[in-house]
Amino acid sequence: MASCFHVRQIWQVLFFVFLWFVCGNCQDASSNAYHTFFEWQRATHDSTYLDHYPIHSPDSCLLRLKAEVPSPLQAEAFQSLWYRLPRNAPPKSFHFLSLYEKNYPHDTVRGFAQIMRAEFYIELNKMDSARVCLEEAYNIYHRLGKNLDISDAKLLLGRIQNYQNNPAAALQSYLAALDLLNAHDTTFSERHLILYCDIAVAYGRSHDLAKERYWLHKAWKANYAQFDDPWKYKTRVTYGLCNSYLPTYPDSSVLWANTAKEIFEKHLKVPLPPKLSLMLGRGYFQSGRCAEALPHLLGAYRKNPNQHELYGYYQYSNALGKCYQCLGRLDSAEFYLKQATATPDTSSLSGTYRSLSEVYAKQGDYKSALSAHEECHRLFKISYTAEQVKAMADMAARYESAQKERLISELETAHQLVLLQNLLITLSLLLALAIALALFFRQRRRRRLLEQQNQLLAQEKKLLTQENQLAEARALLHEQELERTQATLQHTQNELATTTAQLLGLKNQLIEELKLRFTDHLAVDEVPPPGSASTEGQEIPRMKILTEKDWAKFRERFEEQLPGFVGSLKSQYPAMTTAEIRLFMLMKLNFDTLEISEAVGISKESVWRSRHRLSKKLGLTETGDLDGFVLEFG
Repeated sequence: MASCFHVRQIWQVLFFVFLWFVCGNCQDASSNAYHTFFEWQRATHDSTYLDHYPIHSPDSCLLRLKAEVPSPLQAEAFQSLWYRLPRNAPPKSFHFLSLYEKNYPHDTVRGFAQIMRAEFYIELNKMDSARVCLEEAYNIYHRLGKNLDISDAKLLLGRIQNYQNNPAAALQSYLAALDLLNAHDTTFSERHLILYCDIAVAYGRSHDLAKERYWLHKAWKANYAQFDDPWKYKTRVTYGLCNSYLPTYPDSSVLWANTAKEIFEKHLKVPLPPKLSLMLGRGYFQSGRCAEALPHLLGAYRKNPNQHELYGYYQYSNALGKCYQCLGRLDSAEFYLKQATATPDTSSLSGTYRSLSEVYAKQGDYKSALSAHEECHRLFKISYTAEQVKAMADMAARYESAQKERLISELETAHQLVLLQNLLITLSLLLALAIALALFFRQRRRRRLLEQQNQLLAQEKKLLTQENQLAEARALLHEQELERTQATLQHTQNELATTTAQLLGLKNQLIEELKLRFTDHLAVDEVPPPGSASTEGQEIPRMKILTEKDWAKFRERFEEQLPGFVGSLKSQYPAMTTAEIRLFMLMKLNFDTLEISEAVGISKESVWRSRHRLSKKLGLTETGDLDGFVLEFG
């Protein structure tokens, strides 16, 4: 039973691996189709296609999307529209998410919507609602096995813990998110940058400035090659560096704020955002340059009307009140500091009441000053006591967690031992079965080999008999072939002797005719003058070439002896000239170079040149091969 259970587990694992591979290929195909469609749309509209959608009206966006975009691509396109939606109108954003869930019901859509809602609830200081959304999103992503999205839920949980003055728990959540993110991909991404900045904030709230700056500088020096607009993210890092250096090195804070300003103005020709103005103002204020700080702080405050519901709004009024306090404008300082007391961020509320107490004291309102000071002291004690209680609770939780982990580890070890024993038993049985099967097939193979050997022996005997018969037949055929060859050779020799005798007779006749021709010439020509060379040496050069009549007679007698020879020569080598045919015919009659020169009335050098041209035309590599070729031809 245990072995069957393990085999079933193995098949289940293989089945899920196959499903994962198929689904991954389907997702890749869907992603390729998405990019192909929207690349075509961008080329058609000569810009980013989705930028033309009416973002201000989520319902209109949905109607147009359903009319223009194929159904399989609509969910991803609607999510892209979400990222183009301004974040300064939470009701519109919540309506957008509701439409997304209603029209594209899926677990991934639900998880994404809950993560986005949690972000808004955190900004609106509705931490309980944010926790509910994060818990559901975490369960969905955990069920789907999406570790990358689980890291987003962990990051937002850490942000809630940070805002609730629990930096130790926030750091645990952040580091868990970072582990999940690095397990997916270690390449520096936007998620890494956000995590680095949030980890730095948690260390800042723990008053560990060295580690805070370490994470911020790590984010600043990272590789932004994968980012679409790296300057936006670098500006965000400079905000954190401004805050970090503000308490101890305000000049460095101003330097980083100006760096952020340069980056922003280099890429956008619009007024500075309020957060950047706040950074500059706080840096100048902390450096004691309150007059320079006031315009920046006042501009930042005025750029954020009707933002009271947002979490970071009250830091603008707090900074502006402290700046007016520095300049001695106590009424304005009291006005803005009172606004700042409405902040939900209790970590900075104690400092706000301390500044308000000082303003009341300078105004002579000591009763209000005392009340504000007592509130400051109460908040400080609460904060300090809460930190101690949280530290003790964290210690107890860690101890309990360690005990649980130890117990779980022991149980897992025992379970693993049982599984290992079952596995060893299963493997032993499989090994025994494999050995038995191997022995069975080995014996069966040996029996087949013996049968094959017997068949081979019988075939060898049969082949040996056939070989002997074949050898006798070959010997008989060899004798018959030898007899036929000898007869053919004798016949060829007889024909060759006959042809040679005929050619010699023809040559002798031609020589006689040439002699007669030479004698006729001597009879006709004048007698050479006395003192000249011999008659034989002078008369032969006078015979420049035989006449056409002589050559016609020569060819007629040649054809009588070798009928069809000239025709065969012309058919095989049609490019040969008449002079080359005559030379070929004389060589066929065994005329040597001197005899040919005397016959045609040219010098021996001319004969050699003619022989050389003829050998090239016949395709011979050497001129010396010409004689053998001529004698063998025909």
